[in-house]
Amino acid sequence: MVRVASALRAGGKGENFLTTTSSKGIFRCASASMEKSADDKIINHYTCHPRLMPRFDPGTPASTPADDPISKKQAVPYHLAKIRNSTEIALVFDGSQYFNANGMPDGNAHPTGNGVDNWRANSKYSWGNGELIPCPPANFWDNNYDAPVDASTNEDCTGYNGPAQQNIRYRHGRNDTANVLFCDGHVGAFHINLQSKKLVSGYYMYTTDFKRKNFAVNWP
Repeated sequence: MVRVASALRAGGKGENFLTTTSSKGIFRCASASMEKSADDKIINHYTCHPRLMPRFDPGTPASTPADDPISKKQAVPYHLAKIRNSTEIALVFDGSQYFNANGMPDGNAHPTGNGVDNWRANSKYSWGNGELIPCPPANFWDNNYDAPVDASTNEDCTGYNGPAQQNIRYRHGRNDTANVLFCDGHVGAFHINLQSKKLVSGYYMYTTDFKRKNFAVNWP
């Protein structure tokens, strides 16, 4: 995304998407809600893989100890050539939009999908398989990569609430399809089954063909 492009410059470290003025509206989705919309300079309707394209924080010094309790390493982008099964791994996808969330431009998606699969790959709070293959031995109970991702909600966010945060959004088709850029460069889609709608802890959840094997990656 924006930070990747700027990082290609000699000595470049990338820009923080929430403060950069480089976007120029290229991360706009035609099916996203435009009821409230951020300025073209910072508009973004897409979310990226939290391990492959982790959140960039220019305020964190390189000497900071590793945060992730599973990988024991700092969150840094993967080299594309090092990603195994790249034809199956989702890199960028339609993201849930935020409205009335203090500090988040209205209508924008969060750049990083930490909330996908119930926050398993969430920096210092990673848990379960951590979206890593092979599964951490201590968490062997979470090694079913053919299972659909958890928390398959299909909503946008009002404030910082609920399982839709930093998550995939199925806003195409009949409000049941999410467009996906895979690591090998091809574009595909994941879907939810609208007939599977179920109320769980106050939120509607769905079954999906988005599986953990489409999100879990080899260890860094």
